[in-house]
Amino acid sequence: METFEQTIIYGVGLLGGSVGLAAKIARCGGKIIGLGRTESKLKRAVELGAIDVGVTSWCDAFEQCEPNKPTLICFALPVETNIRALRDLWEMRNASWFIGRDYVISDVGSTKSGFARAGNELVSSGESPENTRVVFIPSHPIAGSDKSGVEYARADLFRNKLTVLTPWTTTSERQEALDAMKAIPSDFSTMASHSIAGPNIDMIRRLRIFWSKLGARVLETSAEEHDQILARTSHLPNLASVLTMSVVPLDEFLFTGTGFRDVTRLSGSSPDMWVEIYSANRVAVLDALERMEAQILRWKKFLKEDDSESILNFLNETKKKRDALGS
Repeated sequence: METFEQTIIYGVGLLGGSVGLAAKIARCGGKIIGLGRTESKLKRAVELGAIDVGVTSWCDAFEQCEPNKPTLICFALPVETNIRALRDLWEMRNASWFIGRDYVISDVGSTKSGFARAGNELVSSGESPENTRVVFIPSHPIAGSDKSGVEYARADLFRNKLTVLTPWTTTSERQEALDAMKAIPSDFSTMASHSIAGPNIDMIRRLRIFWSKLGARVLETSAEEHDQILARTSHLPNLASVLTMSVVPLDEFLFTGTGFRDVTRLSGSSPDMWVEIYSANRVAVLDALERMEAQILRWKKFLKEDDSESILNFLNETKKKRDALGS
């Protein structure tokens, strides 16, 4: 199956630049068009091979595209900025340079519910232009770095890493889709003509193949479930790193070793990016914090009672889980 014949990446930093580099090597994104506000940064992205051309407006981006060809639009800005940019684009959907193509609109943000809800709201608020199909499929490649900027982009960033697609906003929508799919014949040509609780199956498959060609392992779930899980597996670890760093004064850094550096590495990530993540996913992060708080209270009790047996059992249980994760 084909993937995309042209790709617009809005925000050519670490993740956006890595998408461009990997797509060019895998030959699955067609012409790679970088969209941003700073011409010098776009020029640098072209020099590094992350994009084929850089532009500073949506109009210029679409003028670089050929008509009647499937196009991927990938938002690679901070979470809330992605949503604002998506709404700005949708306001221009009837412009002559937008109509006449099939689009998959996606992103690479660390939280999914906000982008998914925005996409659903926009689609339900007004019809797509004539001869134009727009499908929203949020994505989250669970890969990255504590560094930022296209200079740190890597073509192998997604290799053997998980990318989660969230074609459904809520878990109940996903279950409805799965139930509906059971009633559809397995022949793909028939399946592709059906819309299952949102995106068409052929578009989900097209984006899945795209990420697979970038080297990623891919699965689909709801945006709601994604955000709940990532609060525990990504957002809480970053917060634990930040809190650990916060309790050690500068004059004690002389006493730190590789363990401290390993644990606090994530605290060096972009504050602007993380404040948006914590805000966008605050309910799930609060739930994750409450789970950790319960464990902290257990540990305080162990230590107050000098309960070495419980401490050993706890450490053995968590070591088994960590060993199962692998290196």
